[in-house]
Amino acid sequence: IQIQSANEGFKLTDNDPIYFGVRWATLGVGAAGSLEVFIGLSNKDATLVTGGSSCIGFNVTAGSNQVGFYASKADSGTTQNILTSLTTGVFHVAEFYWDGTSTIYCWMDGVQQTSHTTQIPSAQTLAVSISVTNNGAVGGSTNTYGIAVDYVRAIQLLASR
Repeated sequence: IQIQSANEGFKLTDNDPIYFGVRWATLGVGAAGSLEVFIGLSNKDATLVTGGSSCIGFNVTAGSNQVGFYASKADSGTTQNILTSLTTGVFHVAEFYWDGTSTIYCWMDGVQQTSHTTQIPSAQTLAVSISVTNNGAVGGSTNTYGIAVDYVRAIQLLASR
């Protein structure tokens, strides 16, 4: 499942800070480690899976139960782990803030984690994006794993219009 807003209404530009927050959880017994997830801001991308060619957000890669803070610029990306043990059915709040200058800061469940100063997709317009891929095949059938999203908030303050 891949959902992207119709409008690429966000851009990481000077003096225009951005806040992004999401409250979400994985669902289904054994979901942790069986899903690929991306939630954040991304360019329009037909194969979003764990992040677009230019994006910033949170991801879970196949075979992992860790949440990463991911930034990508022109297909060159970097991930910093921010949650080492994703538990099925437990909601988490993941947030990031672009300071409008040079750094994107990240929080997990209200605790500041890390930041990105490279791979910042400043040349690309971005859309609110969610992608989930179920990789849990057992005995030839696909298990019903997924995510629940309680809310997504994306706010950009513009210095001028």
